[in-house]
Amino acid sequence: MEKKSFDCQCGKKFAHAPSLCVHRKKCTVYLKDKASRICNNTTPNPNLNIKLVVQEQEEDNNSNRRIIALENQLKFTDLEMENTNLKLELKDKDLELENQLKLKDLEMENLKLNLQLKDKEIENMNLKLELKDFEIKLLTKLQQVPEI
Repeated sequence: MEKKSFDCQCGKKFAHAPSLCVHRKKCTVYLKDKASRICNNTTPNPNLNIKLVVQEQEEDNNSNRRIIALENQLKFTDLEMENTNLKLELKDKDLELENQLKLKDLEMENLKLNLQLKDKEIENMNLKLELKDFEIKLLTKLQQVPEI
């Protein structure tokens, strides 16, 4: 025995007539077709047309609200990603500046050590000069001493 199928104009199939009836109340394809048939009919039913127009407007409003919500969600996600990228850039910049500061500190320490080295070299040169002066004075004194 073959079961009877109840088909909607949108392509959906139903096993029972009441299921089709419930579906048709929400089916935009069926409602639009029904509205166009009523508009082409010589005795139009204005209440049905108004109801269909209101229903279409509500569907459009719901669709628009969903689109706006999705767009807002997308914008929010984009802003979160941009914020994360900016935070990462800021961390990179902070690390770069810390490294530059450490490098400058090391350069300053190097300059101090070089300066200390130069001071020691000057001190060494002064000691050598003093030693030479002492040697000269000693030689001079030795030359002045009579030989025995």
